[in-house]
Amino acid sequence: MLTVADIVANLGFVLAIDHCARGCLHCPAFGDRTPVQRAPLADLARRVASVAAARRSLTPHDAPTVDHPIDRPVGTRVGRLIDRRVVHCWRISDPLDYATRLPSGGVATCVDVARLWREHLGQGLYVVTNGSEGAPAAGRALADLVAAPDLVSQMKLTVTHADRSWDSPRYVADMARDVAVLAPLWDLRATRAEDENGRRFRINVKTTAARRAEVRTLVVAVLVRAGLSRSAAQAACDDGSMVRFKPIYDLGNATGAPSPVDGAVNIGTGGQRYKPTTTTRKRIQYGIRPDGRLFVVDMFAFTEHDLGTPDTPVFWPTEADLDMVLSTDPTAGQTAGLPVGPATDPHADPEAYAHA
Repeated sequence: MLTVADIVANLGFVLAIDHCARGCLHCPAFGDRTPVQRAPLADLARRVASVAAARRSLTPHDAPTVDHPIDRPVGTRVGRLIDRRVVHCWRISDPLDYATRLPSGGVATCVDVARLWREHLGQGLYVVTNGSEGAPAAGRALADLVAAPDLVSQMKLTVTHADRSWDSPRYVADMARDVAVLAPLWDLRATRAEDENGRRFRINVKTTAARRAEVRTLVVAVLVRAGLSRSAAQAACDDGSMVRFKPIYDLGNATGAPSPVDGAVNIGTGGQRYKPTTTTRKRIQYGIRPDGRLFVVDMFAFTEHDLGTPDTPVFWPTEADLDMVLSTDPTAGQTAGLPVGPATDPHADPEAYAHA
């Protein structure tokens, strides 16, 4: 049996945008031909307000707290801590691609989404993006977020040779323009509960080992073009709080085939992908798609599926009562293909999967 309370206690996603057309090779959405879906802003506002009300009902001020808010049993009442855990507006999408027409004729962007998060959920929007790609609307959205930094809990800009624009002559210029806009956020602390000691802005550089030197050279060029001196750019690349180099993992693609990135790190075990991050992520999380359908994600295995069936999907209710039963299917809250053995334990020793 799955109730609204179960969803709320383990909610990680209220998607403003779903799917992606950017075509980055390292992304598990690579090859997905599903059109990008965006929630109308009015629908999203009602949904976020409903979620916020349900979270407040689940977490009264006098409720006991727990030491580790990231990982807790379903239904645990954890005081105000649950209000601090990040709720993503994206999963395999770029939030800068959110743009919907308003009845007034204007266009809503991720800045409007961020205002909803701040107003109703009491948190800034967590934004992970591959950049504006030179699009004027996306560039303005970045500038507006920097001008109102309370709207952002943390901003991460991804630089990677797996980006489809990597070989474009405009790639360095576009990235440098974004870095120059975002640079003031380097001076602010992140407010994202999972990384409060980090900076509000960080560049994530995703590269294979064989191309790391090449990619670092390009990152330095981006930083210099953004206004840093060459020595400051080199220092930033050595400061993991400003620029963090990360491996590209084989997360597969939309068909389930291996990643097309040559040199991607294998995280397979027993024929399934598995990368535990127990200190920063709760393994099983629920989400709400732009049309209101509910889905469940295994954050360690990088898999997701909708609740219910294609003919009878389960939707987030218009008026969410915590005791409302959404599904009586005993497997409704489970993900398919969980690894067997110790990997099924979210507290399993990560060293057992050191290759990940």
